[in-house]
Amino acid sequence: MANKDYTHQWARRQDPGATPGNRLCQIAQYRQSSYNLHSKTFESTNWKPEMAKREIKLIGDDVLRKEARKVKKFDKTLHKLLDDMTETMREAPGIGLAAPQIGILERVIVVELQEDDEDPQSGQLFEFVNPEIIFESDVQVEGEEGCLSIPNIVGDVWRAERIVVKGQDRHGKAQRLEAHDWLARAFQHEIDHINGVLFIDRVEGPEHLRRLVKVRDEKGEEYYKAIPMSQLAPT
Repeated sequence: MANKDYTHQWARRQDPGATPGNRLCQIAQYRQSSYNLHSKTFESTNWKPEMAKREIKLIGDDVLRKEARKVKKFDKTLHKLLDDMTETMREAPGIGLAAPQIGILERVIVVELQEDDEDPQSGQLFEFVNPEIIFESDVQVEGEEGCLSIPNIVGDVWRAERIVVKGQDRHGKAQRLEAHDWLARAFQHEIDHINGVLFIDRVEGPEHLRRLVKVRDEKGEEYYKAIPMSQLAPT
């Protein structure tokens, strides 16, 4: 995991004159590219998390393109699924996971942002069963996204800046959450998954897709840089 101090240093290197608000956006984009909305491992397009509780399905698997079923039973099987999803997400490591990504066609997601003193919604584990977005702000923001199921690739996606999500917890109790900024983006990304939609479907053209490669800065510190696909030689 990239620590907060390093990400602030990274943002200052990108634009020394940026306002604090813009710098936070840069940091969010850095973390998103670093964790790929889920992951910070981008060494190979065949990458798979070796220690994950469940196998993460990769693009090309039909299960990622199917709409998930509504959950009706809130029992030990569901509790085990949620526990396994959280373990898989954390070991990947990641900040969100949807049940179809581990081959289960049920409307279940987990989200957990890396803890950040500047984000009061970070550091909390959110489990949502049958999640539904019931409000989206008119304000849309563009951000760089990626996916555990599509390793190494990131792209620019427009999302609502603020949403309200309703659903149920693991016991079937109704719950509602207002999410904004980074958390709102993560929820929209995961809810797309249970509808058979991938982030690449929302990218406005291939020129907005990039591959993440490891580079070193002038101090020799490694970080991941997004290179436009058009600049990369065919493999």
